[in-house]
Amino acid sequence: MKQLKIKFILFLFLLNSSITLLAQTTISGTIRDNKTQQALPNVNITVVGSIQGTVTDYDGKYNLTVKQAPPFTITISYLGFHTEEVVINEDSILDINMIEEAMIGQEIVVSASRLRQRILLSPVTIEKMDARFIQQTASADFFDALAGMKEVQVTRSSLNLTSVNTRGFADAINPRFVQIVDGIDTSDPTINANIGSIQAVGELDIESLELLPGASSALYGPNAFNGTLIMNSKSPFEYQGLSLLTKVGFTDSDAGGSHPLGIYSLRYAKAYNDKFAFKLNFYYLGTQDWVANDYKTDRNNPSSKIDLSHDPNFDGLNLHGDETPLPINAFGIGTIRRTGIKEETLLDHNNARTIRADAALHYRINDKLELIGIYRFAGGSSAGQGYTKFAYRNFVNENYKLELKADNFYVRSYINFTSIDDTYDVGALGAYVNERFNPSIREDGTGWIPDYITAYLGGIPNVSANNHAAARTYADRYMINPITGEYVANFQDVVNEIRKLDYQSNPPGASFYSKSNISHHEFYYHFNKINWAELIVGGNYRLYNLFSKGTLFDEAPEDPNDSNRIFTHTFGAYAQISKTLAEKLKLTGSIRLDKMKDFEAHFTPRISMVYSPDKNNNIRINYQTGFRFPEMLAQFIYFPTPGGIALGGVPSIASRYGVYNGGSWTESSYNDFISQGGELDATTGAITANPGNVTLETANIPYLKPEQLSSYEIGYNSIIGGSLLIDLNYYH
Repeated sequence: MKQLKIKFILFLFLLNSSITLLAQTTISGTIRDNKTQQALPNVNITVVGSIQGTVTDYDGKYNLTVKQAPPFTITISYLGFHTEEVVINEDSILDINMIEEAMIGQEIVVSASRLRQRILLSPVTIEKMDARFIQQTASADFFDALAGMKEVQVTRSSLNLTSVNTRGFADAINPRFVQIVDGIDTSDPTINANIGSIQAVGELDIESLELLPGASSALYGPNAFNGTLIMNSKSPFEYQGLSLLTKVGFTDSDAGGSHPLGIYSLRYAKAYNDKFAFKLNFYYLGTQDWVANDYKTDRNNPSSKIDLSHDPNFDGLNLHGDETPLPINAFGIGTIRRTGIKEETLLDHNNARTIRADAALHYRINDKLELIGIYRFAGGSSAGQGYTKFAYRNFVNENYKLELKADNFYVRSYINFTSIDDTYDVGALGAYVNERFNPSIREDGTGWIPDYITAYLGGIPNVSANNHAAARTYADRYMINPITGEYVANFQDVVNEIRKLDYQSNPPGASFYSKSNISHHEFYYHFNKINWAELIVGGNYRLYNLFSKGTLFDEAPEDPNDSNRIFTHTFGAYAQISKTLAEKLKLTGSIRLDKMKDFEAHFTPRISMVYSPDKNNNIRINYQTGFRFPEMLAQFIYFPTPGGIALGGVPSIASRYGVYNGGSWTESSYNDFISQGGELDATTGAITANPGNVTLETANIPYLKPEQLSSYEIGYNSIIGGSLLIDLNYYH
């Protein structure tokens, strides 16, 4: 009986193998332009309802073996040509002459609703760039071409650091904008924001780019607040071979002079038996950055056309160390600031350098499932602007991804690693250089402020009284020679020393450290067998693992030498349902739930309507919501600065200090209290002297809360004469 079972199992195995062998259909042929009869390379041939497919070679030839019994349908698509669909009933030689057509309004997009659809039928405003458009752009980097899209604001804080924003306020490094590359949210775990073009796909490997202006949190979660940018790279199954790209040029500026600029890219991809494929990419950009040398514009009054640089309260745009106001209410002096130091003097160099590399392995388990593994590396040197100026030096960002996908679902996990060691805060560097030469005020009552006051009041021989410039020259005498106006001989040595010291060292410096990561796990499922509606669901879990040796985050509240990692997490889930009525009206509703440690759960809905009286005219109306958890620095930061202590605002960290929810005073009342001779107990904070009878006003500062918005949009698009596209939208 046992032998009979074994024979029966062997029989079934052989039968299945025979059926599999029989269920193979081979199609081959050549694809040409119908008008010119020229061969078309890189034409996509895909099997409908599966992941099987191929592309034509340089001579327009293709050969595709399909592991299923006919009949089935294949799709032949090529940018700028009419897409063909052919039913295959047997092995065949199939030559196709493709007909050129205007592509205007015919592009297929996915990101607007996580479903394939014509761009004109999108329920929200969406912009798209494809590989052909990107190749034709005249920009040194295709990220620059994004500035040509409507509603897009491109910010360059360095020649190699370009960030994107739409529909809202943002910093140069934007925590309110999500950038996704091959399904990976490229957010840096330290700042919880993407670093723009440094983490982009290389020009040789990018297949498409889709941009959603405005709030899109209902489908893409927290931080999809001002917009979402989704980049997809080329499949090594469909785009094979070796590609090389070189761009060379020069940068030129009055301050920095002329410097060569070079961009070098390489891509290689190879597939074997339509089963296994791999690709390799390398990208390098190198040049000298622009010199930031605006020393006359006040940071707090940037629109003023008046030169305010001689004002004692001047905070120069590209000067550092003058950020903290020093109110001196007595003696009629008012508010002054330390002397700002030129940015070009504080920087070690102006190199702008980006290195990107990635490797991907693709394995087709069967005609329905594909397993993908990706490693991405981005690094280099640059300059970034946040609440202060940062000099990024030899930073490293790495991504690892493993994904299992089919035509209607995916499951993916990825990890983002950040390594920051040589980077420093240019603003803090300027402040600490000032403090090193002459502290603002020493314990014995001497220092830069007393020197300034004494000189201003006429207490220094040969120094003019009531003269702010003369008082500043005297207070700066240890750093700037009062006769020549030049920095003292050891000035650069001091700058170099402080640049290498970290925030928490003694004495403090300007550099910081981070070895942090994000681990992210998510799934998506499209119920494509349901006929009465389109339904998708998805969810994710994300763990933040933060470590800075106490230079950024509050990891060592009791012992500075005992730093411990900070962990926090988020999870989210979403669902979307779409229904088409009378073939002209499509209704879509989405809702998402997100929860993060230290914050309450929050729902973000989206509803939309698209009315299409005919295929060339469409009206869309939608209501969207945006949602954003505070970035990691806002939550967990702790480090002293010359002007005070930067303190994060989540209860799990900040509650131990007792300054939130009524535990502190307003700055103005405190400054008035001190100037009138008030004193506090250094340990308890209790008032020990108040000769001016000043009332200290309580500052009811709440703990951090998530940021949210609502957006309403109405849009209309139309194709006129097959060659003119009108796309209008209004949002509030």
